Amino acid sequence: MHTRSNNMIIKTSKHSIDWSIVSDDVKTALIKVSGGLDSAIVLYMLCRYITTSNKDISIVVLTTNDWLKPYQITWSTKVLDWIKREFPTVKFIAHETAQLKHGEDYVVGQAKHLELVKSNYAKQGITFDIKFSGVNQAPPVDVFEVEEFSGKLPPGPPEDRRSIRPTKAGTWFWPIQNFDKKDIAELYQQFDLTDTLFYQTRSCEESVLERTNNLTTHCGSCWWCQERKWGFGKL
Repeated sequence: MHTRSNNMIIKTSKHSIDWSIVSDDVKTALIKVSGGLDSAIVLYMLCRYITTSNKDISIVVLTTNDWLKPYQITWSTKVLDWIKREFPTVKFIAHETAQLKHGEDYVVGQAKHLELVKSNYAKQGITFDIKFSGVNQAPPVDVFEVEEFSGKLPPGPPEDRRSIRPTKAGTWFWPIQNFDKKDIAELYQQFDLTDTLFYQTRSCEESVLERTNNLTTHCGSCWWCQERKWGFGKL
């Protein structure tokens, strides 16, 4: 598997990510971190880019805890702690967290949390010049025909798979929007993270606490666990 990278462009066998889109005008960035593989690698690449390019960018991490499967804060904190040790010179302003109320829709709740954080920072004279998300592609259609995925629904509403490129300050940058889990595994391999950062993340969406030792492990059978195993060959 051939991969290479420099300060501006990260290349894999199928894709490239041009980090020069993060202009010199960017001073404050917000990134959504759920505790999963995808947002974790985006945070890693952002910090790597800031460090290797000597950028003066401060980061706000945003995590919204689901009421039904409330693992996001615990695992995003594990990711963030690991990243901070790996990149001690990167400036983190805060880890902004919120707990959704019982019955509250996760997608809607995340959006409300984001708007509240944006408003609070605006009152302090701070705007987010760019925002990051780890939204990515589901596995190819033929993968759903295999037994492990049979009868299980793919994750996320369709609008989560849109292609959005930042065109002005304050828009979103989705660096891995065209990557599926095998492509993301290639990034983890490229940066030698499959035995380190990988184990700080959790992908499982099983809501029955007994099946995941109170959200501390993977259930191994839900759609998201199967996707993780399909991409990385392990949980």
